[in-house]
Amino acid sequence: MTQSSTEPLGPDSLTWRIFGDWRGLLIALWAGSMQNMHPELGAGVEQHSRFFDERWQRLFRSLYPIGGVIYDGPRAHATALEVRGYHNTIKGVDARGRRYHALNPHTFYWAHATFFVSTLVIAEHFMGGLTEAQRRQLFDEHRRWYRMYDMPMRSVPGTWEEFQEYWDHMCREVLEDNKATRDVLDLSRIDRPPFLSWLPRPAWALVRPLVHRGFVWLTVGMYDQPVRDLLGYRWSRRDERVHRLVGSAIAVAFRFVPWQRRYHPRARAGWRRALGMDPPDAPAVETPDRNLPPEAERSWSTHYVRPEGECDVKLGYHIGYWSSGPPEGALEAITTAEELGFDSVWTAEGYGSDALTPLAWWGAATERVTLGTNIIQMSARTPTATAMAALTLDHLSGGRFVLGLGASGPQVVEGWYGQPYPKPLARTREYVEIVRRVVARQEPVVHDGRHYQLPLQGGTGLGKPLKSTVHPLRPRIPIHLAAEGPKNVALSAEICDGWLPLFFSPKSDDFYRAALEDGFAARGETPEDFEVAASVPVIVHDDVEQAAAMIKPSLALYIGGMGAKDVNFHHDVFARMGYAEVADTVQDLYLAGRKDEATAAIPTSLVEDIALIGPPAKIRDELALWEKTVVTTLLVRGDAATLRRVADVLG
Repeated sequence: MTQSSTEPLGPDSLTWRIFGDWRGLLIALWAGSMQNMHPELGAGVEQHSRFFDERWQRLFRSLYPIGGVIYDGPRAHATALEVRGYHNTIKGVDARGRRYHALNPHTFYWAHATFFVSTLVIAEHFMGGLTEAQRRQLFDEHRRWYRMYDMPMRSVPGTWEEFQEYWDHMCREVLEDNKATRDVLDLSRIDRPPFLSWLPRPAWALVRPLVHRGFVWLTVGMYDQPVRDLLGYRWSRRDERVHRLVGSAIAVAFRFVPWQRRYHPRARAGWRRALGMDPPDAPAVETPDRNLPPEAERSWSTHYVRPEGECDVKLGYHIGYWSSGPPEGALEAITTAEELGFDSVWTAEGYGSDALTPLAWWGAATERVTLGTNIIQMSARTPTATAMAALTLDHLSGGRFVLGLGASGPQVVEGWYGQPYPKPLARTREYVEIVRRVVARQEPVVHDGRHYQLPLQGGTGLGKPLKSTVHPLRPRIPIHLAAEGPKNVALSAEICDGWLPLFFSPKSDDFYRAALEDGFAARGETPEDFEVAASVPVIVHDDVEQAAAMIKPSLALYIGGMGAKDVNFHHDVFARMGYAEVADTVQDLYLAGRKDEATAAIPTSLVEDIALIGPPAKIRDELALWEKTVVTTLLVRGDAATLRRVADVLG
């Protein structure tokens, strides 16, 4: 789920100038060994990676998406999520009995920290050096760069001074001399690089020992002294002098290399788009076929290749609202969703349990997943109260909160909250505007609207414009809108960061796509990271009819009983879908108290339109229809076992 409110890095950054430079290959052993010395990363490489079977191919292949997080412009966020997704299944127990997961925030950040320090190392050793101001600029850029991954920021040092302390602590106290590190540093049996495929193998066998010794020596010269001590390397003053001479010679030589030739193809493409040499929407440059793994292994995400046939939409877990009490096994299901690599977890409220308390309580047990409300009912809280809750949860979650809002219907709004329902679109527009202002905290909040006034008009006259005492962790928290009618869907595209459909069908995609386009047109742009997180029942079962029977009672409630006879937005959704007669029948039966008959009146074809049900092969085939729609995330429900089954089927 999109939560990154940070603009991607651009050509005005130092990171753009340094990271994609081919001189970065000179520190490949440094970067690989520094990463692998982290206990969890080293264990993950030992137990999951095939890197050492295809070292050159994997190196050149992974440079494309990793570099894309910097150079892909508006697509950088999507590229970052793709890179993060390659690590979903990298977990286990190491030889010393310690559990690890590649998406542990501290572990994932260490890998990024080495990428950041690599920019310092490249510039210091092979580009003539950096000023202190440039080091600080690169540090600030690395935080912005890391936000693209939508990982918690609490693992990231807040200042350059704090980072230096962090790096020194890691080098002295945390890193380990392990097999994965030694394997990286061992080039004694490495094959020819792809760009030297013309070189006869006997000739390569003669050159290889020199390559091995030279690159290891070059790498040792770039280590911090505590790392040299850890690995048992000696480094003399003479080594230091020669190392600096070699670096200076490389810096001088590269002055004569044309600028485009200095950069990796993914970086070069980013520069060309930024300079207007290529169109802004030019497709991303991907790795050549020669760098791909064996065809039988291209479904392995750990190869940094998007598996063919993999679900192109993300998965989220929707807890829903409570009935008589807390749903049994909710915490286990939430932690299982995170373990399985689900992107997000959502709570809801009706007129019983609220959405915020369970999200904070259970969300405290998570470290990575986005935490969202689907939905908070706007009439339950003033806009400022909702903004306060959003600010609080965003801080507590480390920037993982998404605010999902919805208007609900007149029965709940007026009957439960005692608030007026008319003009829900205008009310929503004002509500979102106030929340945005509170979160941005740029000035005291003043709003003179038809539905909301800050300060209140006609009161004591003592009210004054105020600004939140809490500084935002992010100046713009993503807001998603639950909507079913075309005008409300368009409003989500115009003023929000996402849309939360409850009953979506691929056959209605054109209808909703048009509504969203209307909203984007009113907005004046189509955001690259606009999210559509649809609640989609998924029932894996050999018998389609039995699977449908598990969903029909809930559909009967929504179509027949969630709203008044003439004002039931869920009924209207299915009428637009082509089931007007069925929806009328279900509503008449349900309101007459004949709930079983209302359930029986729902055809299985209707269930299949808004759900994925049946045997695994059927679900996978139908998933392709969903992947072609505007939907970016499928929100599923169930206990931990159900989530494991769903994740297995959907990939």
